[in-house]
Amino acid sequence: MVFAGTGGRLSATRVAVLADVHGKAIALAAVFRRVMEERPDLLVFGGDLTWGPLPEKTWAIVEHLQQPESRLLSIWVRGNAERQLIEAATRIAHDEEDTLTARERWMLEAHSPATRSALAGFVESVVVDSTVLGAVRFCHGSPRSDEELITPATPEARMRALSDGGEERILVSAHTHIQFDQQVAGVAL
Repeated sequence: MVFAGTGGRLSATRVAVLADVHGKAIALAAVFRRVMEERPDLLVFGGDLTWGPLPEKTWAIVEHLQQPESRLLSIWVRGNAERQLIEAATRIAHDEEDTLTARERWMLEAHSPATRSALAGFVESVVVDSTVLGAVRFCHGSPRSDEELITPATPEARMRALSDGGEERILVSAHTHIQFDQQVAGVAL
C-alpha cells in the first residue's frame, strides 16, 4: 500500500527500482514486464532513462505511468543525462547552439519536445518511508550530486560527507552501473 506520508514523503511496502536504462528500449520492455508481474506498490526510476540509442521508444514504454489514471505510483529521479539534456535545450533557447557537442545535438534531435518536457519534471532525489526498511533516499549519483560516484570502494569519510544532514540510513543510488549491497559509515548502500 502506498500513501502520502508525513512531511510530503511517501510510504510503501514493495518498491521496485529501475535506473540507467540509457535508451535501451528492448531491455527495458523485458525488465518492465517482469517488474509489473511482481506488482510493486511504487516504481522508482533512478535517472538516465532515455539518453541512448532509442530515447523515444524507451520513453513510450513507461510514459503512461505519469498519467493520473495509472494504477502504479511512480517517482522519476533525475540523472545527469536528463539534466544535461535540459541544459542543452536551455542553451539553444538562449541562442548558444554553438556550445553544443555533436552528441548533445543528436540527443536533442532524438527527443521530442514533449519527452524533454516530461524529463524536465524529474526530481533530484526522493525519500520513501518503507514499511519494512524505514526511510530510504533514492538519488542518481549521490545526495549532493547527480555525477558523484558511490562504489564499494567509497571511503567512510566521503560517505559521511555526502550523506551529511540526511537522516536516512539507506541510500539507493545509480550512476555507477554497479550493483552492490554494503554498509559504509552507518549507511546501507
